[in-house]
Amino acid sequence: MERSLTNRTWLWLVPLLLLCAVLAARLINTDILFVDEYWSIRNAGGARWGPMSPAGIWEQTAEGDPGGMGVLYHLLLAAWYALVGDSVFALRAFSLVFGLLSVALLYRLGRDAFSPRVGLYAAVLMAFSAFFIDYMHEGRAYTLMAFLVILSVWLYVRVSQSHRPPWWGYLALVLSIAAMSYTHYVALAVGGFLGLLHLLRFRPTARWWRTLAALILGAVAFLPWAGITLGVIQRGAGETTRHVTSMQSGQVVEQVLHAFSSGNIGLLLVLLIFAIGVQRLRAGFAWLWLIIVLLAVLIVNAAIPFVVHVRYLIVLWPALALLAALGVHQLAAMGVKPLVVLFVWVLMGTYQSQNPAFISGLFGQIYRAPAAGFNQAIDTVDVLKQEGDMLLAHFMPRETAPFALFPMGYYFDRLGIPYDQPERMNNSFAGGDNEYLSDVNISLDGAQAVWRLTVPEVPVTNRSGVVDFVLRSQYLACGRLLDRVDIQLDLYQQVPDADPTAAYELPAGQLSVFSTRPIVPIAGRLYPALIWQADEAVPQQTYAVSLQLLDEGGQLVQQADYPLPDARPTACNMTPISMAGLPAGDYALYAIVYDRVSGLRMNVNGDDKVLLATIALG
Repeated sequence: MERSLTNRTWLWLVPLLLLCAVLAARLINTDILFVDEYWSIRNAGGARWGPMSPAGIWEQTAEGDPGGMGVLYHLLLAAWYALVGDSVFALRAFSLVFGLLSVALLYRLGRDAFSPRVGLYAAVLMAFSAFFIDYMHEGRAYTLMAFLVILSVWLYVRVSQSHRPPWWGYLALVLSIAAMSYTHYVALAVGGFLGLLHLLRFRPTARWWRTLAALILGAVAFLPWAGITLGVIQRGAGETTRHVTSMQSGQVVEQVLHAFSSGNIGLLLVLLIFAIGVQRLRAGFAWLWLIIVLLAVLIVNAAIPFVVHVRYLIVLWPALALLAALGVHQLAAMGVKPLVVLFVWVLMGTYQSQNPAFISGLFGQIYRAPAAGFNQAIDTVDVLKQEGDMLLAHFMPRETAPFALFPMGYYFDRLGIPYDQPERMNNSFAGGDNEYLSDVNISLDGAQAVWRLTVPEVPVTNRSGVVDFVLRSQYLACGRLLDRVDIQLDLYQQVPDADPTAAYELPAGQLSVFSTRPIVPIAGRLYPALIWQADEAVPQQTYAVSLQLLDEGGQLVQQADYPLPDARPTACNMTPISMAGLPAGDYALYAIVYDRVSGLRMNVNGDDKVLLATIALG
């Protein structure tokens, strides 16, 4: 009967993992690289920093990781890169894989420690924690840490419950304890919990002593990294900012309950209360896991504040899932349908996993810009940039602008042009607008053109107003290439210090056009940036410009018209012209100036049109 029940619960685990994978996978490309993820790529020898040898990864992690992440994560990540590449997608897919493995292994732990149903309940509760789903797309060691914590506890349970554990069971326990310790310093608290649990279960048997030896050997294996961890602790003790930004004990507890339960703290507390009724000897290790690790973190945090985010406590998620699962089991014994309780949990977790406000509302959460528009803007600049350009990117609030420096390097270095943040130009600490004006001019340093990338939902301060003033007074606004809900991309251009592309013969006044930027197709469109220079004698609201795209046979295939700008003496316009649906071939783009009333075309160099570019499609 038990074997049949085990088989049935395992079948339920398969769709559970698939649904969890779908919810997590949809997040992989939703936001841009976070500062901590930058260090994951760099320390593992990804992108332009690699590949690195294992010794190089050890040294880089020991000396360069600001968060004290363990070296095992970066070593495994480097191996993963060798298999699937080192893109942001690959980085986050690694976390997704270990998140799913954590859920599957938690089922095994719950099954072996309690029953198949408790194992399944625990897997459901953890898989549909919106926080855990979100961190399955976080390119850091947190899902790996959760997996190794569950693995260590599961191996300990199997060794301690087996009548005659095989030698490889003890070896696996040694390796899992060591691996867990080399992943993140918070995982050391779980090692302490296992040691205390084993001492409380003292039995004068050979199995007990062998298990103790395995735990000790796992701890000894950590010694080569212990000095580095102590250095991280010392560094943290000296960081006054962490003393201000870390949570107090009450906040830590509240955030753990809130994050694990997807905001449904009431239901979680009910389940934990009913879990108290489970036989002490059966449930005691899960309670001890929760209490000992939480107390250890709170005590250390009181002495050396470091808990700036609840993610450090992800080692408690399996314990909470097991205890809540025991609560579901107790309620079922009282006649409450487990399906009803789990349905509410799954519904809440699914909703909150798709609700950006849930994650953004967590203590210490740093804003991350949407990736789709951001990446499109970077690709656009990459195609259209030229020497003398500069990029101003506003994608993080001013108070967290320093955290943007590393993602900026990852995304913008490949452009080969200078870049800065409108809210922190020249790394400014200026107190007033006049001081900041000086920093803006220093940063621009005579740039001939400025690309301004803006995430609209990110708030601005008066500093952005100073930047706007400089751009309006020193540059021509050519137009907005991208105008999406999640991104805006504008181009500002100075008048070129060169001869015009063409000079038109008008009845009155002089009109010239400058076309100095690349005109190439981007997402099926051309963006000709034309600077028009007209003297005061040229009448306003009289002329228009026609951009005409001709095929190889000279046939007109696309056209875009706009009024000649009235601004004097110069103005810039970047009206797009579509090439969508055009067959492969060679095309020519011309500019024509004509009278808006009569339609008469103005003469230019003995012709009525100016060739701006030739474009080859296909």
